[in-house]
Amino acid sequence: MTDAFGDPPTSIDLDDIPDICLITDGIGTISRANRACAEALGYPVDDWVGRNVLDVLHPDDLEPAIAAFTSMGDRTGGGSGLLMPVRVRHANGSWLPCEVRGRVSGEDRITLVVRDLTDRHALSLAQGDADLLRALVHHASSILLTLEADHTVRSTNAALTRILGRDGYRTQGTAFASLAAPEDRTFVASRLDEDAGRFEADFVHVDGSRVVLEVSVQDLRSDPLVGGYLVNAVDITDLRETQIALRRMADTDHLTGLLNRQAFLDRVRTMLDATDDAGDLAILFCDLDGFKSINDELGHAAGDHLLSEVAGRMQRCVHADDLLGRLGGDEFVVVLRDTAKNGPAVVADRIRRAIEEPFSYQGRAARVGVSIGVAVASDHPTITSMIAAADEAMYQVKRSRSRRDVPGARRATERRTDPAWAPR
Repeated sequence: MTDAFGDPPTSIDLDDIPDICLITDGIGTISRANRACAEALGYPVDDWVGRNVLDVLHPDDLEPAIAAFTSMGDRTGGGSGLLMPVRVRHANGSWLPCEVRGRVSGEDRITLVVRDLTDRHALSLAQGDADLLRALVHHASSILLTLEADHTVRSTNAALTRILGRDGYRTQGTAFASLAAPEDRTFVASRLDEDAGRFEADFVHVDGSRVVLEVSVQDLRSDPLVGGYLVNAVDITDLRETQIALRRMADTDHLTGLLNRQAFLDRVRTMLDATDDAGDLAILFCDLDGFKSINDELGHAAGDHLLSEVAGRMQRCVHADDLLGRLGGDEFVVVLRDTAKNGPAVVADRIRRAIEEPFSYQGRAARVGVSIGVAVASDHPTITSMIAAADEAMYQVKRSRSRRDVPGARRATERRTDPAWAPR
């Protein structure tokens, strides 16, 4: 007698075993095969020796099989691996439904027993056999797990390997929450404690990348066949990235990459509502001087290029946690957080000096200036009143400056001799 899914006794010849039996090394290279291999799969016995067992598996079954081989060394005490549904290629090109179990049977020696399920699957189609359901679960696109009452993994399907790169054998007995990203583990554990129906969290692939899963949990502890939790986890990483990209597009000025008008106003309103001391917020309203001359002289492409350059220079003048947006045209706004009393004046001077440096476009240099108005939240309780006050302060600055002090604002007839417009 022999266990069809374990090592055959040494007194029994491999050819006496009715199931396909293979002896491989740790990476699946076949050293022995029995007669059932030829009878079931149509390849001569001699053709099996030296080839790799992975060569005859369906491409969709390779990842779980590789993971199983990788974890085989962890199975101490000669324990057998889990039954794994696979599809094996027949010599005629068809795919046979099979199940395989392996056992480490010596140093760098693995015994694989493969059972052809073709007849059983044909019966399953008529009678709804459980093996058909097992195969469907195994090949499902989403991760399916059963958890013990303490939320440790009892079983899983092959999608765990395809999506997270993890071997189901190694995952057994580990806490489901431990598969999540470190910052989400407490959250996942708490949702399981609450028997939550559905939630989203970041999980970690074995290569270190992040995968966003939508997790559905059913409490089946009262079901005698389950006695635990059923978890279905769908990979929504691409969907999340698409949502983020669409949100970014909706919030971003396409030309400069800064926040657009609506997104900027929404962010500042949120800041005013959430900040205990809104008086620490200050807004700078910046309007370019001489920008129209750039458009008239070099065209709108040059104007767009300059606006993009202005945005970059302004970003380098503020802190990462300050807000910077473009209201439209050549109007930019900055909100400074936790600024000192003289902070707005210091930042305004930094922005002014940065923008007044020459710009280059297609071998020509151009200059613009900027008028900046400042308002602080302590004097204006709403974002609308803050922007209006900063806008008025900006126009006072603009009116107080003489025309000759505005770089790039000379008449078109004067530009011909203006060195700021000369070819580089």
